[in-house]
Amino acid sequence: IDNNGVPPGWAILAGSPDTMDANNNVGVSGAVDFGALPSATPDGGTWVGIGADGGFIETFGQTVAGLTAGVQYTISWYAGNFGYSPDSLRYINPNAIDALIDGASVGTGSTLALGSDWFAESVTFVATSSSHDLSFQLATGAKSYMSIDGISITAVPEPQTLALMLAG
Repeated sequence: IDNNGVPPGWAILAGSPDTMDANNNVGVSGAVDFGALPSATPDGGTWVGIGADGGFIETFGQTVAGLTAGVQYTISWYAGNFGYSPDSLRYINPNAIDALIDGASVGTGSTLALGSDWFAESVTFVATSSSHDLSFQLATGAKSYMSIDGISITAVPEPQTLALMLAG
């Protein structure tokens, strides 16, 4: 659990994302200033929180290698909007998580209002090289603080491969 920190293998690219769990909002042990009580993440106990406030948007990412140029991939994750609401700070507006490849948006998850649930999200992209920089940030500058967990990338089967799998 880390204020201004991300899990191993990830890097902070802008702002100060946080690694947290249901007992530690914005990475501060015992601070539970969520706008809505979070439910358990489908992927484990900790997640990354990213915020936006008009003047800044927090971003984190990593380089993904082993891709094949020309192949379509799906980026999947779980998103929650539990917000952050201590005292007069009210990071509780609806927002969505934007997935970026090499700094350009490849798609955005659903816009989520403040609530206690996690939602499965995904976007697709076609690799243009064997490695790309994958990052996440909030889609708008609306004053909000969202959570992300369970990030994965999988190749999308080509139609003829999918037909053979279904026929089998």
